[in-house]
Amino acid sequence: MDRDLVRAVIEAGKLVLRFGRVDRATYHEDGIRKETDTDHTVMLGVIACAFASRFLPHLDIGKVAQFALVHDLVEAYAGDTLTFGISDEGRAEKERREIEALKRIRREFSASLTWIPEMIARYESLDTPEARYIKMLDKAMPKITHVLNRATYLRQ
Repeated sequence: MDRDLVRAVIEAGKLVLRFGRVDRATYHEDGIRKETDTDHTVMLGVIACAFASRFLPHLDIGKVAQFALVHDLVEAYAGDTLTFGISDEGRAEKERREIEALKRIRREFSASLTWIPEMIARYESLDTPEARYIKMLDKAMPKITHVLNRATYLRQ
């Protein structure tokens, strides 16, 4: 393995660890500890694959899992944005930050670990049933955490 590839793998590890430090608005079952982007991503991936394998056999489970893994990865650099009651200006700022984050990910990985920026772009295009499924199911995940923590965030 050449040095550039080794560096890219280390940078990918750094990206994922950074992603794991992004807190979301929702909480764990205890109502105290914030859910992180990696908590959310793993929950989405497991539930998405399990549900699709039972009820949506026409979907490619491998693609479902891949899209779940990368669906919020830009938030490692852009941060998570609370969209509950977000203004038009807030939504535009979220989009601007996420575009810049994807540009950064492309710069960092397009030459070495191309799967990362390619899968994010494929997910963002929403041109497959699997990407659209993940997009839709992603919106349901906070409701699951609200049930588990007895709506801590909503009560705040």
